[in-house]
Amino acid sequence: MNLISSNYRQKERFTLFAVLLIALPILFSGCSDKAFFSESNEYDPNFDYPYAFHRQGYALNFAPSEDGYYVTYRNLLYFIDAERLQPIVLDARPNNGCKSDPTVETCRALVSNEQNFIRFTQVYDRHLYSLESMTIDGDGGFPQTEYTLIRMQLDGTSRENVMTFPLRPTTIALHRGYLYFTMTGSDKDGRYTSTVNRVSLKHPSSKPEVLGETRDEKSQFLDVLPYGNQIYWHMLGNPYHAYRYDPIRGETKMLWDNADSSSTNLHAVAGDKLYFGRFYGDPGDKRSFIRYQSDLNGNHIKEVSTPHPAVLSFLTVDSSYLYQMPIIPYLEDAPEVPNRLDIYQNHDFSKAMSVNTSFAPRSFGIISGDDRHLFGTYLQEGELLYTALKKDEIKLGKAAFISFMENL
Repeated sequence: MNLISSNYRQKERFTLFAVLLIALPILFSGCSDKAFFSESNEYDPNFDYPYAFHRQGYALNFAPSEDGYYVTYRNLLYFIDAERLQPIVLDARPNNGCKSDPTVETCRALVSNEQNFIRFTQVYDRHLYSLESMTIDGDGGFPQTEYTLIRMQLDGTSRENVMTFPLRPTTIALHRGYLYFTMTGSDKDGRYTSTVNRVSLKHPSSKPEVLGETRDEKSQFLDVLPYGNQIYWHMLGNPYHAYRYDPIRGETKMLWDNADSSSTNLHAVAGDKLYFGRFYGDPGDKRSFIRYQSDLNGNHIKEVSTPHPAVLSFLTVDSSYLYQMPIIPYLEDAPEVPNRLDIYQNHDFSKAMSVNTSFAPRSFGIISGDDRHLFGTYLQEGELLYTALKKDEIKLGKAAFISFMENL
């Protein structure tokens, strides 16, 4: 090979390399949002919705982080240390005024919310997201409530608005590059509508993609629950059903057959299993006490083999244990059923221990939490409070619920 030919080929390789360096950012910038995220079901704490902190019928209000948890209480954000379970208002400045007369200027922890029934707090990509609401003058001078998703640093600084929802959001979830949400209300023409939507977190001001829609005033979408590479939600109605959306294929299907006209209710997701129940319209129907499991697509259904309370009950699961307890209001008609949380080993369904829950109010429910704590939730004066059970004490047989929010 002569010198001229060698130099030419070196220049040709250099030119090709330079073109690739220029082209790669352009190529990547044109990719869809999901190209940067896993398409597996392995949980990513930075970019996945914390499904194990989801409680049916409630927007996520208690959000895990590496060192603890974030929660909104009486319009203030708190950080709760995972070791001591000590809530600290999210503003480290002395004399911040958060407990006296808070404003956005004087209190970084303030999250103004005029609607107690819809709360949202989630840690995503090293930022803290929360939902604010306020009354504004609407069309024709009529007051209406405006809902805005805000984002800030984990210490409450650098607050910014992400998007304002056109209707009241009922559930919200951040997951792998998207904001998923359900909305229910009347559109600009006064027509009832309920929708499941998603919008790119890179372009939150763009028009949301509608994944599900109904104009039936007796139906409502609720409980968006992303898990790995699928999205689940409920459509409330008579009957009501659980659905699965496949983001890769863009397909939605109703989970589990309802040939017997039962309603289906997704209780929990863990590993490669869905845990669900069926309801037949009568709380005393013994068929409604049974719980089932299936694969993530809703196939291969079988009964969960643990003994179940003889009333409607809660069920939640993690990688180690299965937790079940009766829904407390139904105990009024079943005095023979003990008010307790039963914990079973997940691998063989053997009994691990029971926890007395006779202290719990009627609104008490459970969420599986993380590898540190199981949480109980309950309402007090219109606010959602939490109590915790240390999971490392289950194997010792001495686990009990610990209150930590009453004195906020």
